[in-house]
Amino acid sequence: LINSTSFLYGGVVHYEWLEGHELVSGNMTRECLEDESWSGDTPECDRINCGPPDSIPGALDFLESYLFGDEIDLTCADGYNSKGGPSIKSCQADGSWTESNFTCELVSCGSPGNISNGQVIGSSYSYQDIVIYECDDGYTITSETAERQCLESGQWNGSPAVCDKIITGLFEAYNTYNTILGSFLCAF
Repeated sequence: LINSTSFLYGGVVHYEWLEGHELVSGNMTRECLEDESWSGDTPECDRINCGPPDSIPGALDFLESYLFGDEIDLTCADGYNSKGGPSIKSCQADGSWTESNFTCELVSCGSPGNISNGQVIGSSYSYQDIVIYECDDGYTITSETAERQCLESGQWNGSPAVCDKIITGLFEAYNTYNTILGSFLCAF
């Protein structure tokens, strides 16, 4: 934008840039010279660059330009839920981004719970975390799996493990049978 009242010899022009722009080269004030040329160089202005906004853990932005007037629509990555305010941030004329209390919170499945005759190994219950079930001495896992994973839905996959008592060999089977029917011996 040129601000001047005279384009004659000795006249001075002042350039002004639009909001959200800054001088990158040239001169903002130029004078008409005796040889009918202008002093200095023609100014060049570009949109102000805000640079990338502060990182938000778990958030994604897909913008490749961070110039005045650009907007970023933040979204949460897989395994995160959005919380807080607006997800859109705008690059402002002063080179800053509009404020937002938008955050991304890691999905939590909560404790998978205890099991009888065993315990859960693992203390982190967030997205993609895995817990492992371990049975007490004398017990073994008789269910499909010994581990579970926290899913994006906030639920654990599968079911809790089942630990059943180990029956070892014929002697223990005989003792179990003998206890049920009572003791008796046949003499020949």
